[in-house]
Amino acid sequence: AIQNLVPSEQIPLAMAIIIFWQNIGASTSLIAANAIFSNTLRHELQKRATQIGHTPEAIVTAGVRSIRGPVAGSQLTAVLSAYAKSIDSVMYLGIAVSIAVLVFSPGLGWKDIRKVKDLQAITNDSPIGGDKSTRDEVVTGGE
Repeated sequence: AIQNLVPSEQIPLAMAIIIFWQNIGASTSLIAANAIFSNTLRHELQKRATQIGHTPEAIVTAGVRSIRGPVAGSQLTAVLSAYAKSIDSVMYLGIAVSIAVLVFSPGLGWKDIRKVKDLQAITNDSPIGGDKSTRDEVVTGGE
């Protein structure tokens, strides 16, 4: 759509700007999601520290792939619950961004980029046929 909205000599610049901001958005979203996940996980593990029997740092350092080694049974349930809560918190970021898009996108405006057929070509090809006065009455509503 952006290629239809700018003059042809500005298309490369417009596309570069679009791609730049898409990459900036993706990278900042990834950083924000990682920060939310890490902070929420530490907080949730700290709340469940008595159930788990390990420090939050020990669990975070072990990583999710090897979490079944240090903990088992009810401890594992508490750790997995903390991980699930942390992932839920990250999903709220996606919901917030989606709502922001819905709120701010109408401000971008709307431009129809479809090609418009010539009105004269439409009236000449009308199925009514006949003389010009009949076609003019149909097109103008009989005026």
